[in-house]
Amino acid sequence: MGNEERGIKMRKDSNGIQLINNNKKFSILVLNYNNFNYLFEMLDSIYNQSYSNIELVIADDASSYFDKERVIKYINNKERKIKTTIFVNDENIGTVKTINKYLKELTGDYYLITASDDVFANDEVLANFVRCFEKHNTQIITSQWIICDNNLNKIRNFIPNKKIIDYNNDQEKLLLDMCKSNRFGSGATAYKKELFNTYKFDETYIFLEDWPLWLKLLFNEKIIYVDSFDSLLHRSGGISETTTISDSKKQFFKELLETFHREIIPNLKNFTNYKKWSILESYKFYIEYYGKYIDTSFYDKELKKIVYNNRPIKFYYYLNEINPHLIRNLKEMIKHRHIVLITFILTIIISMILINFIGSKNLILLFIIMIYIIIYIGFVFLKEVRRRVKWKNIP
Repeated sequence: MGNEERGIKMRKDSNGIQLINNNKKFSILVLNYNNFNYLFEMLDSIYNQSYSNIELVIADDASSYFDKERVIKYINNKERKIKTTIFVNDENIGTVKTINKYLKELTGDYYLITASDDVFANDEVLANFVRCFEKHNTQIITSQWIICDNNLNKIRNFIPNKKIIDYNNDQEKLLLDMCKSNRFGSGATAYKKELFNTYKFDETYIFLEDWPLWLKLLFNEKIIYVDSFDSLLHRSGGISETTTISDSKKQFFKELLETFHREIIPNLKNFTNYKKWSILESYKFYIEYYGKYIDTSFYDKELKKIVYNNRPIKFYYYLNEINPHLIRNLKEMIKHRHIVLITFILTIIISMILINFIGSKNLILLFIIMIYIIIYIGFVFLKEVRRRVKWKNIP
């Protein structure tokens, strides 16, 4: 019996010829809420996938407009046939409850949950996920999420490429970074079915399904493999990105802080004091930023309580209170030789000018040292100012 008769395709990639088992069913859950017009682009990207064994479930969370018959007609006109089921909630129940409700309808070996306003990056996305699952011993794989505008023009990668290798080589580093902020894209992540025999999305959250679950997995030493292939084009402007401060977005902000409170703070004991401080610095940033839109007094009190009851963390806090990133910036810039060289050149130029006005050789040496230090620290402050401006402009 040949490979095609057994349901196995031969495909080539950068690593040579690999087997892709098309007997494994890939279930895709597409969530829709008031994004009906974008849904058809998502459907096209699913129907264009090279991987053949696909199951599709569409779930609408009581949108103001959703034409189920139009979706059925669109699917029936497709030349390719994919088993598709459409569900429409009678009332709006939120992202997390909708996912848990319809996960029970999925029958595949692999699951992927995405939004109707997103689009698969290319035709090999599902095949790439299957390749990864067959190659790596993990129940969850995440990939590159491309942030785009409404016309799907690329803005940036969600995961910096240099981080991917670090994360796969060091899951502790991944856990630390994930405790500071969510590093992955929900729609760019696939799961093995058996993961949900043990875990499910936490329904104490309404909109935030992914970050709390991924933290639970990492704290329970589950491996999350990060691959560099592009999987999803994500339209910036969803509930996590939109600049309009609606009630739903305020709830989303609260859930981000609740994730720190419920998932991260109880597990701080797993980290060194310095790492605890770095996590709490991120917590502090979120509290201060979201404090412009919601009441964060509870979380602020919680943070101060943790800091004041831990002397080493308190020391780091006071040491970095004036500018928490200066020490790190100083260490980073020492590693960059071009900064040292620029500082040296500027010091020489300024020193040569001042020599004409200074008579004492000892004073000249002292001035050269002082000028060098002042210029170097100036570069550090400049980098910090740029960082603050960047964060200030993030919605």
